[in-house]
Amino acid sequence: MIHGPVVPTARALGKLRPLPADTVRLDTGGLLGDWQALFSGSAAPAPHPREDRPGVEAALTGLFRETGDRAYLERACQLVESRGHGTLGETEFGPAHHQDHVPLRSATEVAGHVVWQLALLAGAVDIAVETHDHELLAAAERLYDSALTTRTYITGGQGSRHRDQAYGDPYELPPDRAYAETCASVASFQLAWRLLLATGDVRYADEMERVLLNGIAAGVSADGTAFFTANPLQARTGLTRQPPQPGACCPSAVSALMASLPGHVATGDNSGIQLHLYGSGALRSADRAIDVSTRYPWDEQITVTVTESSGEPWTLALRAPAWCADLRLTVNGTPAPARRLVEKGYLRLHRTWHPGDQITLTLAMPARRVAAHPRVDATRGAAALVRGPLVYCLEQADLPVSGKLAGATVDDVELDPSAPLAVAYHTGGISPVTLQAPVRFHPPVAEAPLYRTLPVGAAAPAAAVTGVATAIPYYLWANRGPGPMRVWLPLAPRHL
Repeated sequence: MIHGPVVPTARALGKLRPLPADTVRLDTGGLLGDWQALFSGSAAPAPHPREDRPGVEAALTGLFRETGDRAYLERACQLVESRGHGTLGETEFGPAHHQDHVPLRSATEVAGHVVWQLALLAGAVDIAVETHDHELLAAAERLYDSALTTRTYITGGQGSRHRDQAYGDPYELPPDRAYAETCASVASFQLAWRLLLATGDVRYADEMERVLLNGIAAGVSADGTAFFTANPLQARTGLTRQPPQPGACCPSAVSALMASLPGHVATGDNSGIQLHLYGSGALRSADRAIDVSTRYPWDEQITVTVTESSGEPWTLALRAPAWCADLRLTVNGTPAPARRLVEKGYLRLHRTWHPGDQITLTLAMPARRVAAHPRVDATRGAAALVRGPLVYCLEQADLPVSGKLAGATVDDVELDPSAPLAVAYHTGGISPVTLQAPVRFHPPVAEAPLYRTLPVGAAAPAAAVTGVATAIPYYLWANRGPGPMRVWLPLAPRHL
């Protein structure tokens, strides 16, 4: 699929308009700017789609946008409409693997190869906004929603089956067998961006943030030189990212996204500027310009300074993430009622702005325990640790080698839900922020059988040692050598 900026034509259906690439700058200090700098100057060749694989539809629509030649758009429409009628015949994994089992317009849920499904939907959205096809746009939204509500990992990753790199059944999300391909996360980000432009719906911006900071980031080593293809949420033994290999799709997909990342941060239109992703930098829309200063998502505070303004009233819209329950806002040092200003997921500040005006948004980020839907069998009775938009994990490298938890492995500990989580800040080490999680450690029983009969009635909790374990952001795991890791941790007490 096409990885570069999406620039709809002037007549296209849509709620938001992207800003030109040369009007947005990302600075280092926060994750967005740090990553963009890490990949600065890298280039990625466009993929070469085969006839049986979706993906060329978005590229054809992009050619139409660049050249004005409607033949490209018409061919893209033909490809979307012809898929779903079994014309590809029998294949190794069946017609659903190539989304050839049911027409897109009548499909009710995602199926088959994850990257191809998301690429097909991205092309459908591009076509829909250029042809004002509301039915096609609604179909793309319906299918993506089916993925987000029943087939997406807490990291934003998609795909639970390795053999065919495909979606599983609804709620089939095993953490240790997660495929969650890095390419699929990039494709999900690009589809969410297209849907954000088309609808203005904040949930797509929220999804962009989740998959970018967790699912995509985990696919790349801290120094940007090695990559994961699959991104499990549990590893019983160590895994190591690998340098780019000839023909590997994930490194080029990530590099292309990082090169175009500034173009996904904000949008602008006649009403003003809409800020969707938070990172330090500067951006301009027409005769309006702002600077953004933040260490988000490590710090809770985002400061926006107006540097140029037209003298006429306009609206500055700041995304209020769905995960944030406590918003605080000041304008030029004066507190403002943040929640009352939120409209459809954005803090909308409308006034005549002047250079030097300063807005400070604080997004409270307490550490949280998150449980999955009860139908996700693989994580029933377990919780994940989250702070702000970042998912955290327990890695063997952070368990103590002495003291009460000496000898514990990540598979031996469980979260203590009765004790509060703590947030720790660091000036060195692997992460600026870690979570301190109260845990219980059950020393393994020597020569315990694989299976045993449980007593009738309630059993007393097994004896356990209590302590505190350090959790790091999931995307940073496997940067200190191979070792076990878990995102989902069992909740105490464990009755044996």
